[in-house]
Amino acid sequence: MTSTELLKTIKFSNFISVDLETTGLSFDNDEIIEISALHFKDGEIYKEFNTLIKPDSQIPKKITKITGITNDMVDKSPKIKSIFDDFLDFVDGHILVGHNIEFDYNFINKQCQKTNKRLNVKHYCDTLLLSRSFLFNFDKFNLEFLSSEFDLDIKNAHRARNDALNTGFLFIKLIQQIASMPSQILKNIDLLINERLIYNSLLFKNILKYFADKDFKPLIEYNLNDNILINKNNNYSNYKLSLDNWFNNNGIFDSIWDEYSLREGQIELSNDVFDSLDENKNLIAEAGAGLGKSLAYLTSALKYIKNKTDKKLIISTYTKTLQEQLFNKDLPIFSKMLDMDIKAVILK
Repeated sequence: MTSTELLKTIKFSNFISVDLETTGLSFDNDEIIEISALHFKDGEIYKEFNTLIKPDSQIPKKITKITGITNDMVDKSPKIKSIFDDFLDFVDGHILVGHNIEFDYNFINKQCQKTNKRLNVKHYCDTLLLSRSFLFNFDKFNLEFLSSEFDLDIKNAHRARNDALNTGFLFIKLIQQIASMPSQILKNIDLLINERLIYNSLLFKNILKYFADKDFKPLIEYNLNDNILINKNNNYSNYKLSLDNWFNNNGIFDSIWDEYSLREGQIELSNDVFDSLDENKNLIAEAGAGLGKSLAYLTSALKYIKNKTDKKLIISTYTKTLQEQLFNKDLPIFSKMLDMDIKAVILK
């Protein structure tokens, strides 16, 4: 099935992708300096609304640096009041799509309040939220990064038309990805939404309705087996040794790891983590870069659970980069180099 056929099937053939450039992030205090609204029909640009806008205040230098929009460029551009009715007419009754749509909506809605106008939109979709949910192996979700990943033009990033254009094409690709998901995932999402009118709810509802029993090839293949590390050997039995014997010179790590070096703070942290687990207490610890924190808490935690056969260890990291370090670098030390009996799974 082509993307055009898919859009028609789920009744998303027509939508408008919108992007604003502003003098800052505050919709209460800052102003719109550029609007782009692109009407997509059957996956292609059908009509468009683009204009620079002259603000009442000067454009800050930091905004010019990001967008390339200068005060001279907008000097002869219309004021927001003179084009706002035309913009509202252009988007009237359509599905509105944005990357972080709440940002654009807040500025548009603020202008509606100022002019006593009404924004009449069928539904709102947010490609940022969709990307975070369905491109879950990506490290970044800003529009420039995602556009680059899908080979979209980023030469004029942070200009309204180019960003609206990339948002529209990204939206179509995300629809393809969502439609390829197992129907049970879509059913679970539908249960969570529970008839609430939230961003993307109409999209999920329509995809579930028309693709409950579909066979649609995913845009991005995920091999979930890459998220599992298993070593069923049980040749290692030094779990009873003290943590000092793991970290000291001529200890376990020193004997198997050429680049290993002793760090006193690492031993201290590892002992503190073990004691907190063993005594069922909470621990808050802070340590500088380069200490080897992940190895410290992994060693103490593995030593603890190996002596407590009914225990499982959950580690929640702040970034995917650290998650990958634990899984691809630190855990293999125990699994491969020490031949330890381990099963580890990335859950998120």
